[in-house]
Parts: sequence; structure tokens; C-alpha cells
Amino acid sequence: MKKKYPYQKRTPEFLIWKNMRQRCNNPNNPLYPHYGGRGIDYDPRYNDRLVFEQDLKDTIGLRPSPEYSLDRIDNEKGYWKGNLRWATKKEQSNNRRPYTKNRKPYKKRGTHAPLSL
Repeated sequence: MKKKYPYQKRTPEFLIWKNMRQRCNNPNNPLYPHYGGRGIDYDPRYNDRLVFEQDLKDTIGLRPSPEYSLDRIDNEKGYWKGNLRWATKKEQSNNRRPYTKNRKPYKKRGTHAPLSL
């Protein structure tokens, strides 16, 4: 099978870029309803991975360590310069949108509701 990005290193920033675009663009991605499905987008310049990585370097720096992941400061806005930061899981859990009755909880792939008889 031919790799889609054969010339690119699988750096943490590359994987973050790839996953960000999948969550925002691909309706088949299980996280799409929580991102692209509710209007979360990204700067169109970020279709170019090198522009995305350069913006990270210029604003928040590269990923400090594996304990950090890319976080949107304002969860109602997309992945745009000025709305990004590196955050730990704990910091991200404090930066969540409020739960509402109408919002379906996220189900991990491969989990199913129990069968009722």
C-alpha cells in the first residue's frame, strides 16, 4: 500500500495536523460530530502542514512533551492562530463545553450498547 505522505516524518506535530484535519473534515471520523459537525474548522492555510507547523513554532512552540496535546482556548472557535495552546489532560478537562441533554456522549469505536431482550 502506498503511503499518502511518503516524504513526511511522522512527527508529533504531523500526527496532530493530520488528526485535526480528519476531525474537522471527515464525516466518517467518529469525532466529526464534535468538531466539523458542529462547525469547528481551521485556518485554510493549515491545509499546508508546513504552514501549520511554522505557526505553532512562531506562537506556542512545538509540543513540549508527550503529556501535552493541542487545545483550543475557546472551544466554540476553531483551530486558528491565537486560539491554540499546549495543554495537559487535566487542563483540557477543565476547558470543556458544558454538557447538555441534547448532546450525545462520545462513544469509542468498538463499544456497543448492551442488547436488551
